[in-house]
Amino acid sequence: MLMTYGITALIISLWITRMIVEQRVLFRRTLFDIPLLLFVVSQLLSTIFSIDPYTSFFGYYSRFHGGFLSTLTYVGLFYALVSNLEKKHVKNLLVSALIAAVGAALYAFPEHYGRSPSCFLIASGQGGTPAFDVSCWIQDVKSRVFGTFGQPNWLAAYLITLFPVSLGIGISQLIVKRQNWTVVGLAFLSLTLFFTVLLFTQSRSGMAGLLISLLVFGGVSLGVLLSQHKIRQSKIVGSVLAATLVGMIGISQLYGQSLLANVDSLLARFNPGVTSQTESTAPVEESAPVVNRLDIGGTDSGEIRRIVWNGAINVFRRYPLLGSGVETFAYSYYQDRPVEHNNVSEWDFLYNKAHNEFLNYLATTGIVGLSTYVLLLIWFGVVVVAHVFKNHQVSAEESYHLIGMLAGITALTVSNSLGFSTVMVTVLMFIFFGLTTILVQNETVIDIPKKPLTSWHYSSLIGVGLTVMYVLWMIGSWWSADRDFTQGKGFLRAGYTREGLELLQSAIVQSPAEALFYDELATSYAQVAVSLFQQQDATAAAQLAAEAISTSDQALALNGRHINFLKSRARLFILLGTLDTKYYDRARITLEDTIPRAPTDAKVRYNLALVEVAQGNLDRAQQRFEETLVLKPNYEGARLQLARLYQSRGMTAQAMVEYQTILSSINPNNQEALSELGAIQASASANKK
Repeated sequence: MLMTYGITALIISLWITRMIVEQRVLFRRTLFDIPLLLFVVSQLLSTIFSIDPYTSFFGYYSRFHGGFLSTLTYVGLFYALVSNLEKKHVKNLLVSALIAAVGAALYAFPEHYGRSPSCFLIASGQGGTPAFDVSCWIQDVKSRVFGTFGQPNWLAAYLITLFPVSLGIGISQLIVKRQNWTVVGLAFLSLTLFFTVLLFTQSRSGMAGLLISLLVFGGVSLGVLLSQHKIRQSKIVGSVLAATLVGMIGISQLYGQSLLANVDSLLARFNPGVTSQTESTAPVEESAPVVNRLDIGGTDSGEIRRIVWNGAINVFRRYPLLGSGVETFAYSYYQDRPVEHNNVSEWDFLYNKAHNEFLNYLATTGIVGLSTYVLLLIWFGVVVVAHVFKNHQVSAEESYHLIGMLAGITALTVSNSLGFSTVMVTVLMFIFFGLTTILVQNETVIDIPKKPLTSWHYSSLIGVGLTVMYVLWMIGSWWSADRDFTQGKGFLRAGYTREGLELLQSAIVQSPAEALFYDELATSYAQVAVSLFQQQDATAAAQLAAEAISTSDQALALNGRHINFLKSRARLFILLGTLDTKYYDRARITLEDTIPRAPTDAKVRYNLALVEVAQGNLDRAQQRFEETLVLKPNYEGARLQLARLYQSRGMTAQAMVEYQTILSSINPNNQEALSELGAIQASASANKK
């Protein structure tokens, strides 16, 4: 996202420079003005009335994409594109996009064979021995490649967005009189590469999006040709589509996969009562299947998604008009998080997206935001279909460019409905909007005689130059702060306390409004304070404890809606309880304040119960443990602690029930439960004797 900000700043500064030099306004009105304006206004209103306007403007930290600033960036790119390019540029820009995608796919391709370029580059950059393998990845990258995209589904979404464009370019070259065979070769070679790498991602949503996009491409293109009685061209298109489908089936068989396996599996996950064709006929594998991020830990991704989607709908009901605020799902979800979420393997993960682009818009921007987003997509589809069927404003070659972009956005929309958008695919989407505008509006920029520049023009050029330099410096500082923050955490985990604290402090100096930096620094201060106290340096420990609390205060002042910051503050006070038990009171108050904002979070109540135990409030501790187990009956740690509490209070029968529950239905190998239950039974037997 920061790279996109920097490139956009350069593009817009050059656009303004061109207007100054040519002494005219270069701003094209488009068919997309109204839907884009409505969309931007909806995002602006949602940002203004957000539960955390800072997050809504800049985006959720570490992701940034989706914040209001990113929306302005994408729209700015759209208008820079349509105001400076003409029809003659469209094909070249699409071909350049394919070349870039071929590079991205080639980068990911060898990962399937245990050869990651990233590992080679990382080892070389760190002065180590270059290793062209996959040892640098925690993920099973051989089973699900992701290249430079960080996640298989994100790479898949990118490839399926460009797959129909490549198909459209290839077909468009076959029907013109003078074919560019280099472009034809690039188009069909890229189709083969894109589909192969898509298989390597094992992305169910990606495969579903691709197949639906091919239906759209075939339906629209053949419909246009048949309505115009162009039998020869319809045969060419039908033959190419058939060859593409046969090629996809052949590649799938080559790698031992079924073309519909991923889609079939996807449907089965969202219809658990129905056995998929794949599941009923495939042999049972001994090893666990390769899964995506939502699958890690064991619970089916479809089940997790259904729960998160229900939570997103609950958020919408709380904030129906404008949502909780752009990109604030990480905050609003936990107030309306379904209690069923406690029963999945990822019950204590932070969810900053609804894993459905439409529900995410509904929850964070309300009915207004979702409506304008859907309108934008529908508007694009209507514009494309209307113009390719009219066929008087666009040539036959341009029609396939338009149909390819329409099918690409369709594929992306399907993928996003099971996940969420990322930077590169959103850049592509707005570029497609811009190229569509150029093709259908059929306008050219008229050359005018050049006039000599005045001192005012030169002053303006200097002002533009200085402004863009300042913007780029700000973006660089933003990136530098993130680098220092990340490196600081690494140093602290490695035991280099002084270096780590200095880097976190540097991050705050460069980005003083980022609450996450203060939260991390506050926790680090508290840990160091405890260490100093254990080294008998009580004075220094007390000073650092005060600094930790002050830094935590700043974090909450900047962002009091992030549940993680409240949890960090409670942990901070629990840590400081080692210095002085008075801090347990503040930990208890913090956790009690957190409960209304995360009423179904079992871990909050569990930690509150532990604090009550530490303070000797055993009645309240028992109540909190019992509340925790109502929310999450299989919470092993809570049951164990409650059993011990029962035992300490002479409630032996209740303690035995808890130990037996752990061993019978949660963890039969829990040695602590086995030992303590055995001790109780032995004691009871001895008493009988």
